[in-house]
Amino acid sequence: MLGRFATAATRAMLAESLKQVAPDVLRHRLRAVMTVDFSAKLGAIQAPVLYLQATKDRLVPSSAVRVITTALPETRIVQLHAPHALLQTSPNEALQAIENFIVDRCGMKDE
Repeated sequence: MLGRFATAATRAMLAESLKQVAPDVLRHRLRAVMTVDFSAKLGAIQAPVLYLQATKDRLVPSSAVRVITTALPETRIVQLHAPHALLQTSPNEALQAIENFIVDRCGMKDE
């Protein structure tokens, strides 16, 4: 989840987070991720969509973006040079992408 972007601090935070979740809950979540498919329902989304794509993600293949953009062609894709846990390893870049999206798509700007 962290790949070569891991630091001692991010490894410690991830380990601490995982300790708080029971192993059977983790197994259930992983099983759900592997079996649940909501792609048919994507077209019902009527809100602006931002897809933060981690370019070094080892869990979600880069081809996954096509599933989203096929159903939601107006989706904004922002690629971040980061692993799967991009919010933990690239928080500033992710925040900037989110802020830009809100300003551009929603017309909101913090004064």
